[in-house]
Amino acid sequence: MSEQVDHIKNLLEKYVSNRISDAEMRELFALLEDRRFDKDLEELVLRVMENAPATDTYKPEEWNPVVDDILKARRVIPMKRRPSVAGWWWAAAVVLLVLGAGLFYPSNYKTAGPAEAAVAPTPVVPGSEGAILTLADGSKVVLDSVGNGTVAVQNGAKAVVRNGQLIYDPTLEVDNQVYYNTLVTPRGRQYALVLPDGSKVWLNSGSSIRYPTVFNGKERLVEVTGETYFDVAKNPKMPFRVQVNGKTRVDVLGTAFNINAYSDEPVIRTTLVEGSVRVGTERKGRNSQVTLSPGQQAVSKPDVEGIDVLSDVNTFPVTAWKDGVFVFDGVSLEEAMRQLERWYDVRIVYAQSVPKLQLGGSIKRSLPFSDVLRFFGNVGLKYEVESNGKIVILP
Repeated sequence: MSEQVDHIKNLLEKYVSNRISDAEMRELFALLEDRRFDKDLEELVLRVMENAPATDTYKPEEWNPVVDDILKARRVIPMKRRPSVAGWWWAAAVVLLVLGAGLFYPSNYKTAGPAEAAVAPTPVVPGSEGAILTLADGSKVVLDSVGNGTVAVQNGAKAVVRNGQLIYDPTLEVDNQVYYNTLVTPRGRQYALVLPDGSKVWLNSGSSIRYPTVFNGKERLVEVTGETYFDVAKNPKMPFRVQVNGKTRVDVLGTAFNINAYSDEPVIRTTLVEGSVRVGTERKGRNSQVTLSPGQQAVSKPDVEGIDVLSDVNTFPVTAWKDGVFVFDGVSLEEAMRQLERWYDVRIVYAQSVPKLQLGGSIKRSLPFSDVLRFFGNVGLKYEVESNGKIVILP
């Protein structure tokens, strides 16, 4: 073990000093993937970075504040080996997480071949917490920079921002009129919401939810678009229902589940994490209905009747977005690019046909877009960044 640790140290030092060959870099990626080296690797990274020469992308004085987060990220984000035409693409994701996704790249290092990474002329920053709240009277509140405190007082409830969440406190008197609020997360934003019944909702970028300020009828009905994750408070006497894009309905008693219903996705996916939900659709005048168990996913197409049910679904890749992670576990290239477009608010197009490339691995959503491009360059993806910031995927 100690000999291999010394060998990793030697490869790390070559990497920092830009003396590493392509074969040695592939070997380094493979060795870093071995999770037996977690503790030893932390010490190595710290030791090597302390003695590393300064470059444009690595400055010793900037390393200390972020090294703990980077090393912590590797410990909490599991990496899973999957077959790939790229051979060692999964190890590139490990390097991004462990070595700071570019902080460890020498500024003059270039990958071999046509997959050389291009850098956008204007830096693209990752998305952040933020949303737009539309109140019952039509007025709007931008929550991106709102501090803790009351945002609005409406029929039966106070809307309060607390630690980056919008929370409804239903402690006031209620009249018979129903007041609705709408929360929208633009591209490049995500936000968390606690509904008046205590149910928690996470909105991914490019999503929305419409809901009453107080649930006082026979059901708790909300309407969503885009992607949302629900942790529903139990109340068997008042069923929780989600209307999805006006076409699909999810009936809930008390559960945790994810709905992906973006208009640019070919299907609507409802994935159950725990509890039980009933998914129903109406297509061409016919109703379809299925009840899901944990680990199952309902898949329906907007204009096609019927619902397909997938079993033994790994829910972690589906829900990881709310915990700040992209998980490209068996995700197609097109779907991965759509996720990046929404989060980084960029435009990605294809010069010709979509490359036949299967992705995998995990990337933190807090990474700058330039580091994400570097990752895709390492897995064999060819692209160009145009002056207007548009990314063109090459054949």
